[in-house]
Parts: sequence; structure tokens; C-alpha cells
Amino acid sequence: MIKPHKLTKGNTIGIISPASGIAKDEIEHMSAMLKNKGYKIKIGQHAYEQKSYLAGSDDHRAADINNFFMDDTIDAIFCSRGGYGATRILEKLNYAAIKNNPKIFIGFSDITSIHLAIQKKCGLITFHGPMSRQLCSSSADYNIEYLTKALCSTEPVGQIMAANDMPPLQPLSSGTASGKIIGGNLSLITALLATPYEIETKNTILFLEDVSESPYRIDRMLTQLLSSGKLREVRGIILGEWSNCRAKKAGDFTVEDIIADRLLPLNIPILAGLPIGHGRYNITIPEGTKVYMDADKKIFCIQESALS
Repeated sequence: MIKPHKLTKGNTIGIISPASGIAKDEIEHMSAMLKNKGYKIKIGQHAYEQKSYLAGSDDHRAADINNFFMDDTIDAIFCSRGGYGATRILEKLNYAAIKNNPKIFIGFSDITSIHLAIQKKCGLITFHGPMSRQLCSSSADYNIEYLTKALCSTEPVGQIMAANDMPPLQPLSSGTASGKIIGGNLSLITALLATPYEIETKNTILFLEDVSESPYRIDRMLTQLLSSGKLREVRGIILGEWSNCRAKKAGDFTVEDIIADRLLPLNIPILAGLPIGHGRYNITIPEGTKVYMDADKKIFCIQESALS
């Protein structure tokens, strides 16, 4: 895997909106926070655009990514939000330019599709982590702590520790495993199956999360991953948050029911409840680095630095 350079104070962070639109004041708050941390900020030419549920046209959103990767003054690229639209621009990205100009790229949710595409086409480590709201919320200190560990040091992030008010981690299936970490939003991972950008899961630790999906839809997506063979190739599974994924009425299957039914028969270690996803807390995961998990001891450790 190609490792980007670490982020240091005085570097320039580019902010883009490659999926849904975002209010201008949210980007301004994100910019102010990052400036207070000692970074320069450059906003993508089309970052404030709105086109229905998209942040501007496909060409404009792709252009901001391509231009920032080719811009030698930009040291890292932060996505402002997810939503929808990232899959529409995958064919428009300049993968040769991205591979030849490696730099930090961070986001989550709908941005999962861009992570998977860049990893598949370029072999570049990218970062699944917080965007504007989680960087400027009441939980920002915790999120920024792990963001800093992942982006600003050539040392591995190490073991992920919970915040004081987090519920305890849950070992769903016993065992230990190690491998390269990959994953993200379940909806996007399944949407990219049978495309040139589909996830590669062989000998990996897979992490999954989602938001506002009914349990039956999570059932369908996990079943699709099982049928594709992708889940049968992984060494272990890390489960993040399933925000607003509740059963609609009493007696319906819950997300926990579905996970137990679909995943436990794999007989691999599974650890649930990591601060990954759309909740208050969202750690930064360098996708493509080596990690270790011990479900019984509730340990998840990022063992390899993502940076050069």
C-alpha cells in the first residue's frame, strides 16, 4: 500500500463536498476549527454548490477531488459530508493522478465508495473518519484525538480506547485475528459489488456501520455479501454503530437479531460497539493498515502506521 505523508502544523488542508450538499456555515465552522489547530485551509471551487440532493454536478464534484490531488499546495483532503452522490463520480476520478500524488484523504458514510475505489485502483491508504459535524460537536475532543493520532504521526494509532460515556464493547464471537483493515458503510459496500470498485476482503478485518436502515434491509445487504463470498474471506469483523436502524414495531427482528443470524455462523471473531459511524464518536481508521483484534478481551488495535 502507498502511504501519504503525515500532516504537520502549517500544512494546507483542502475541503471538498463530493456527495451531498452542505450549508456554508458548516464548512466555515470546520475551517475555523482546523485553522485553530494550526492548519491553512483551501476550499474546493465547487464545495458550496447545490444541485437537488447533490453538491453540484458530477463533473464539478469529481473535478474538486482531481484538482486537489494534483495541487502541490494541498497536503490533505477532507470531505465536508457524505449523503449521496459519491458513487456517481467514481468513473470521473483521475486515478493515475491520485496514485502519483498520494496525500491524506478522509471521510466516511457515502465517502466509503471513494475509499474503496482509490484503494482498488491506486493502492493508496485512505482514512475513514469524521467530517464537519463530528469535528465541531460536543464530542469533538475525542474524535480529534484519534484523528490526530492517525494523521499527524508516523507511529501506529495503537489500541482504541472508549470514551467514558460509551457503552462497553460486545464480543459476539470469540477469537483473535489480524489482517489489513477495510470496510465502511454497509450500504455502499454492497452497492459496489459487481463493479470495478468492489471491496476486496480476502484475509482482511472487515468493519461495518450504517445509518437509517431498517433491519430487513441490513438483512438483505448482509445476505448479499454472504452470497457474493465476500464475508467468507474475512478473518474477523468489527461492528460500529447502527444509528437509527431500529425495528419498526414490536416483534420485528432487530439489527442485533440479524447480525447474530447472518454473521455468527461464519465462526470468526466479531467485536461490536466500536465508535465508528454516524454517532457522536467516530474514530479515524487508516484503511489498508494492519490491525489486531481480540474479541474476548475487547481489544481492537491499529498496529501499523499509515503515514510516511
